Amino acid sequence: MTREQLILAMDAGLDVRSGNDGYKCYKDTCGQYLKTFTHNDYTIGVFHRDMIGMNVDLEKCYIKEAAQ
Repeated sequence: MTREQLILAMDAGLDVRSGNDGYKCYKDTCGQYLKTFTHNDYTIGVFHRDMIGMNVDLEKCYIKEAAQ
C-alpha cells in the first residue's frame, strides 16, 4: 500500500490494518490519523508531527475484508 492509498482508505472509513488484525488505522472525528492496538486501546498517530515520518510500515498495511 502506498502512503496515498493509506490516506484515501482511512478517509473512506475502510477497515485498514497494520501488520495484523490487532492494529487498526483510521481517521477520527477530529481529522487525526491514528493507529490503535485493539486489545488494550493503546493509540498513537499514524504520522509524526511533521506529517512526513510514519509510525506504520506501508508494506504491512492492508484493508481487512469483511467476514463472509
